[in-house]
Amino acid sequence: MLRFCAYSFILLLLTINQSQANQERRISLSDYVYLALSESEQMIDINEQLFLSKLDLESAEYKFDSRFVPLASIGSAQTGNSQSAGIEWGKLTTYGTKFSAGVTGGMSGEDESKTATSNTYVQVSQNLFRGWGQRYNRSSLTIAEYNQEKKNIYQQKVKQTVIKTAIQKYYQALLSEKFVESAHRSYQRATENLEVSKSRQTVGLVSKSDVYRANIALLNSESSYKDQQKLYTTRIEELHEYVRLFEIGYLKPEDKITRFHPVVPESWEDGVLENNFDWISYKIDKQISKINLYKSEQDLNPDISLALQYGSTTTGRSFNDDNTTSDAYWSVQLRLNSTFDLFSEKQSLAREKVTVARLERTGESLKRQIFRNIRENINSLKAEDRRLRISDEKMKQSEKAFELARIRYERGLINNLELIEAENDLYSSELENLQAQVGYNLASVELAFTLSTLTEEWLEQTLMPIQ
Repeated sequence: MLRFCAYSFILLLLTINQSQANQERRISLSDYVYLALSESEQMIDINEQLFLSKLDLESAEYKFDSRFVPLASIGSAQTGNSQSAGIEWGKLTTYGTKFSAGVTGGMSGEDESKTATSNTYVQVSQNLFRGWGQRYNRSSLTIAEYNQEKKNIYQQKVKQTVIKTAIQKYYQALLSEKFVESAHRSYQRATENLEVSKSRQTVGLVSKSDVYRANIALLNSESSYKDQQKLYTTRIEELHEYVRLFEIGYLKPEDKITRFHPVVPESWEDGVLENNFDWISYKIDKQISKINLYKSEQDLNPDISLALQYGSTTTGRSFNDDNTTSDAYWSVQLRLNSTFDLFSEKQSLAREKVTVARLERTGESLKRQIFRNIRENINSLKAEDRRLRISDEKMKQSEKAFELARIRYERGLINNLELIEAENDLYSSELENLQAQVGYNLASVELAFTLSTLTEEWLEQTLMPIQ
């Protein structure tokens, strides 16, 4: 039901009319992710690749389909004209056996020397050495099936990549908006500080230097505020560009940062390779390499085929002639289809052996890398959790320090230098706390991505509050 509502929301976004294009709408993280899965260039591209991969698979399957082939020829020679027509049925099996049957009829010669000939035949042929067996003859189809499986795996990886990128862009825009708000609060505090400094200096409670310092702090705050606004515009543009919406200011992230609640199982090592997309693709590559190696080894054998044919030929002056002769015939043939020079075949075998050896080395390195990345991301998540707790405490202390500095300044116990420093510390703490909140969520996403569990369901469960 939740997914249906999300896709309904996406449909609403895509069909909204131009008059509403400039109205700002808050979009949740889940809805933005669903929108990215529907409209991002990466998903469109992988869907096109899947379509092309299916075409390749159908082409490989077509090789073993039954087919009818028309037979027709027309020519002229010194002995007269000739015409023939017919049809042949053929079928190649995955074991290398080829069945064919056909019928042809033709006329040759001129005037009294005309001859009508019809031929009916059945033929069975089989490769004996090089092309014997299903494993060899079906290799192209098997490889096409494996490639299709790889594309399906790659689609799942791209899907999780899109989810990760969408979350990152969403939080970049949200964090930038929070930075603008924090910079604006800092600017307001600097403005108030300048007004207080001016009024106190007017009555002689503080020196002129307090006004100068307050004025400089205001200019710095204003500059920071403008810079944050510029960065926010860029982040909003990137947010729209990723889902191919070009009306700037149309979508905005929700005005809150919801903390993720990821669950990391203690026995995460169990089955991690079986679920990892890179490892699954690697295993498929090994299977394809084994097929190519076997085929290259078989290609060193002589290409000899055995053909059995039985047919019947009828000859007369015309097809309606009662005075015709009919002859049945059969034949057994051994055909050598390869040369004695196997240079290309030996070169191909050497290359496949190198490929197999390289894949074996790659597998060990890939396994270590998968486990290392997961352990590093688990440690990163723990570090972000510590950073978030520390930043929360620093935020509280900075607020108290600023309030105390403001009271002391109003009572004339300090000059505004200490107040400006306390305000700068508060502003820095606000930015650090916002970054820590987003950093923890992004670390959760990165860990789920390396575990290959970053799905829409994971996002929905992670956003749920802890009961």
